[in-house]
Amino acid sequence: MPEFDEKQIEKERWEVFTKHIAEYAYTYRVEPDGSIRGIWISDSFLRNFKLTREEIIARGGWKTLIYPEDLPRVVEHVTRVINGNIDSCELRMVTADGQVRWLRNNAVPVVENGRTVRIHGVAEDITGFKRMQEELVSQKKFLESIFATIQDGISVLDRELNILYVNDVMRRWYRENLPLEGKKCYQAYHNRNLPCDPCPTLACMKSGHTERELVPGLAGSGVE
Repeated sequence: MPEFDEKQIEKERWEVFTKHIAEYAYTYRVEPDGSIRGIWISDSFLRNFKLTREEIIARGGWKTLIYPEDLPRVVEHVTRVINGNIDSCELRMVTADGQVRWLRNNAVPVVENGRTVRIHGVAEDITGFKRMQEELVSQKKFLESIFATIQDGISVLDRELNILYVNDVMRRWYRENLPLEGKKCYQAYHNRNLPCDPCPTLACMKSGHTERELVPGLAGSGVE
């Protein structure tokens, strides 16, 4: 039977793994000052940004790829790495056809004789996540504008009866118990230690249907 060199097999596996990471993740190696010397960027980055190494070199280095408004923040990020720190930063970069992509960059210094001579890094494309965040913020603003025009009290609860959101009417009615968000509804609205009995919210979650119940507000609050 043939003899197997476990160390050699492990070495080959590691080489395959690192090659896979290098080619399919956004990995890179650049000079700290942004110059073109020694630049290396993975094929996956070049493919998705529709660039070649030669084009990046012709432009003048990695700084030319950064979204202009983000460049000062990215320079600060790189400075921290040059000073010997492992650091991360969210930034925007621009593809060859003008698309803006969000990246979360993680960089480490390569130090020789006490001086950072190169920066190695891995960047994760978070464009989809950022777009989802923007959509959620837009939806939240839209709902807030609607809630602000409604003159009835509105309270949004989770399944544990924690208050997630209230409109200004609720804040006005229960101003003595502000802030309301983060409290249990029965604590904020009734100064109780246990849910109301009956509780229309619990009944709604149990039945899956709209439930109604007359529950008095705090004494002297004007809420009935």
